[in-house]
Amino acid sequence: GRVRAGNEWVVAARLADAKFFFEKDRAVALVDRREGLAKLTFQEKLGSYAEKSARLVALSESIAAAAGLSDVAAVRSAAELLKVDLATDMVKEFTDLQGVVGGLYARGEGAPEPVWQAIYDQYRPAGAKDALPRGAVGQVTALADRLDTLAGFFGLGLIPTGSKDPFGLRRAALGVVRIALEGEMDPDLLAALGNAFDLLDEKIRTRVDVDKGTAAGPSKQPSREKALEMLVEFLRDRLTHVLGERG
Repeated sequence: GRVRAGNEWVVAARLADAKFFFEKDRAVALVDRREGLAKLTFQEKLGSYAEKSARLVALSESIAAAAGLSDVAAVRSAAELLKVDLATDMVKEFTDLQGVVGGLYARGEGAPEPVWQAIYDQYRPAGAKDALPRGAVGQVTALADRLDTLAGFFGLGLIPTGSKDPFGLRRAALGVVRIALEGEMDPDLLAALGNAFDLLDEKIRTRVDVDKGTAAGPSKQPSREKALEMLVEFLRDRLTHVLGERG
């Protein structure tokens, strides 16, 4: 009985915290929280989450247009709000709920189903067995999110080696491959990767061109062409892994 009472006390306190943060967050619309993303760093050299969000809008729209999606407006709306819940008190307290919280808040504010589901599902698939984001809008924005991350880190030369993958790039690449294989659209991945590097140009503009032998910074940063080549090979390795598991 004491063990049960102790656990109930702990859980009740956490649920009370959640209720407090939920009600406090709901007093401010998601769209009005976008300014808060400027204060959150995505990666030191790749800028803030506000900058990442701007790239996601442009990249998502280009992927949707190339794939012939009719609901580009929904794609844009979802991309604009995709990362906004990172600026909420709920996600600051319960970090595992990022994405989920944004989706619930967007649904509560009357967002169309494809939009709130895209926000809710943005981190799917989290693994080989996890479900994909629901619908084409969610799959486009989830794909854009991962491609932006992959292009940014590969562009900076922060590439996984051996078993080390501190930025979760293998998981991101697996998500790209599974969405491309199993999703509702047929994305042009090479074109999307090119767009991702274009949008990141100012952040990852080559300070060292390894291929041409110029020197102006840390030697580990590859040229854009080399980074793209390595990223394509990285994705191909994930594809080989997925297809191998399927026989």
